[in-house]
Amino acid sequence: MLLDEVSSDFSEIFLQLKFNSMKTPIYCLFALCLFFSSCSNSTIEPEELLGSWNLTNVYINGTDYSENHSSHILNFEMNGDYYRTYVTGTYSLDEKNLTLYPNDFIGIEDWEAKIVTLTDQQLVIKLQMTEQNYMAGFEEFADDEVLTIIERYVKN
Repeated sequence: MLLDEVSSDFSEIFLQLKFNSMKTPIYCLFALCLFFSSCSNSTIEPEELLGSWNLTNVYINGTDYSENHSSHILNFEMNGDYYRTYVTGTYSLDEKNLTLYPNDFIGIEDWEAKIVTLTDQQLVIKLQMTEQNYMAGFEEFADDEVLTIIERYVKN
């Protein structure tokens, strides 16, 4: 009787191991498919940026400043020029890294941004710069403090 119980337990454990070992390749295959499907193209083509974008939301160090800073327009042209509310210049795009080069006579430093989201109707960029480089004055932050700025635009 004891031998039958041990044999039965052993058979059950063996069947579980065999069944689980058959599942393992399926789980691995599923994980690989999930991994490769989640890897999106990290390169953005300039054509995807073209057109006029309206700024709708601005977050600075996680705080919503949209009420005071949401009237900007950002426009990208095919020839590599951009316009952002009173500032013109050229831009470059390297994968998801967007650099705005304002015209020299304005005295504004280049803006380096990371494109967080880009769809046909929405553009979200992340900047890290001081308030002076951002051309804004905030009482809450020191002049030389590096701010994390998230700007959300919708297509015009």
